[in-house]
Amino acid sequence: MPFERELSILAVRSTSGQMAFYPLVENHHQGGILRKSRAPAPATPARLQHEAEHMARRVLEKLDYMGVLALELFELEGTLWANEMAPRVHNSGHWTLEGADKKSPGLYPFVWSYATHQTPTPLRHHPDNLQAL
Repeated sequence: MPFERELSILAVRSTSGQMAFYPLVENHHQGGILRKSRAPAPATPARLQHEAEHMARRVLEKLDYMGVLALELFELEGTLWANEMAPRVHNSGHWTLEGADKKSPGLYPFVWSYATHQTPTPLRHHPDNLQAL
């Protein structure tokens, strides 16, 4: 499928059903391997963030899923198409370790959601680029 760019969203659902969503991330691959993620995804209209959150929310609710879910999306002509799901932070979510506010649990939203029965507050304190070596 031809697409303009790959985006991903990290969603968290607690055992009590609360949900939180991290900003969309733009992913760049080389040789089929994720090489760079930019958070937040540059030049992304708010409506795409809302659309991604809506898609992730539907998956979380339909599966009665608790924990962390990464959803990879293709953007094509301003529309998002689901590509892949991962029941974990996934490579494109690793930016949260250094790029998320320390009030949010970074790479540990899964543990956080189980231990506290609450979702983290996904605060981003600065733009971040994850460079895979």
